[in-house]
Amino acid sequence: ALILQKSIAEIVKADHIVSVSEHTADCLMNELHISANKITIIPNYVSSAYTPLTPVERTEARSRRFGSAEYVVM
Repeated sequence: ALILQKSIAEIVKADHIVSVSEHTADCLMNELHISANKITIIPNYVSSAYTPLTPVERTEARSRRFGSAEYVVM
């Protein structure tokens, strides 16, 4: 609990905060009463080069990594 309190104190006294989402910015404003003008929203970026695998690609990737295992615990 002490670490959380210290973290919140540091967030509140920051000159400016970068948020990855509108939701996070809203939480900062509503829960910690941080002014909107102290928050900049910069969403996480994912390159368009990363697309979901096709079912065949997914099966091949799983087979390369895990062999014929039906279940894997990581």
